[in-house]
Amino acid sequence: MWDLVGFRPPLRQFSRENGEETLRRHFVRVERHDVDAALVFPDVAAVHEYVESTFFSAAAPRPLPEPEVPFRCRTVNAVFVAETAA
Repeated sequence: MWDLVGFRPPLRQFSRENGEETLRRHFVRVERHDVDAALVFPDVAAVHEYVESTFFSAAAPRPLPEPEVPFRCRTVNAVFVAETAA
């Protein structure tokens, strides 16, 4: 999606790649569960609405492009489950 609009979100201090290591400093057990998905936007309005709903929407160049639809992209996320000592 960000390639489409010509924007690179800034690197985050806490990410999928370093989150487990960061959490291990505070929790006795940490599990990382990858949550990857393929997103399909049926029309241009859905693409624009998605971009406008994101934290980085104000930084995305304007006007937003009108991609061929359905527009497909990937999302790469993680959920961390952390436990304290019993």
